[in-house]
Amino acid sequence: MANTFTEYEIVPIDNWTEYSQGDRRVDLKKCCMHENPDDQKCCDCCYDEWSNQLNEKQKEYGTLVENAAQAQASLIFYKGRRDGLKKWLDDLTQLEDYTADICDQFDLIISQVDKICYSAGNTVKAVEILFCMVRDFYSQIDEVKKYYEAVMSCIKKLNSSVLGSGGVIKCLEMYYEKLDAVIKTREDLVKQVMEAIRLANMLRQDVCSPFGLSYIFQEWQYILKCNVSDSSYVDDKSQGSCSDIDDKCIIYPQLTFPIGKSKYKSWVQTRFTDDDKAAKDAAALYLSESKKKEAISASINSLKEAVSAVDPKERCK
Repeated sequence: MANTFTEYEIVPIDNWTEYSQGDRRVDLKKCCMHENPDDQKCCDCCYDEWSNQLNEKQKEYGTLVENAAQAQASLIFYKGRRDGLKKWLDDLTQLEDYTADICDQFDLIISQVDKICYSAGNTVKAVEILFCMVRDFYSQIDEVKKYYEAVMSCIKKLNSSVLGSGGVIKCLEMYYEKLDAVIKTREDLVKQVMEAIRLANMLRQDVCSPFGLSYIFQEWQYILKCNVSDSSYVDDKSQGSCSDIDDKCIIYPQLTFPIGKSKYKSWVQTRFTDDDKAAKDAAALYLSESKKKEAISASINSLKEAVSAVDPKERCK
């Protein structure tokens, strides 16, 4: 029977532990058991490659973390300033609406004041006519009194027994009593008429143009530019608080009317638009940098697991 066994050559174990790594021969056992603090590389090519990638990814991750932090800081800054400008722009718009309402109310008040002034003027004229009528009336009463006194004087001079007593004298005396009662009302009536004239003139002076209440409302109309057309008005006085917005720029309210055509509102609107765009750009950049950072973080975790799995120090124990 033929011998079926094959004789094999025993390979020395030292040959197992040696392999080529570049231009040098490496003893795997010595590599795994020896740790050089100045050389973090080891003899496993996968381990070395992944370790290098891990170091590079960690450096890249640090840069991305800083970029994301800067993008977030820019986003917070621009959003905060944009929101402040938006609030002030809304206040200006609301003020513009309130101004329009006030101007409408001024128009209504002035129209009513004009009616009052017209009525007051007619009242003054009417009271002056009444005063003339009262004065003429009492002038006539004075003339009647003179006639009465003349008649009574004539009767006394005649010394007539017929006229000296009886119905004629009694009738004249009764007439004088009535006449005297009317004359006594003159002082009070004239005082009342004069007071009416004074009040009417005072009302006209206090309410009507050029120095009364009507003038005050007209002046406010001028200040608020109520009668100015937005299409034709040009604001050549007011300017923005800052030529360019920066961290040191302090925004002071500069109100000019009409608000809708003021350079200040236009300045606030422009800065708000710029900051809104800057905030959107910063948000997009922050999102992009955050995605990159998370992607690198996931890659770092994967590389750490891979490096830990092929670590020769752990594998060769």
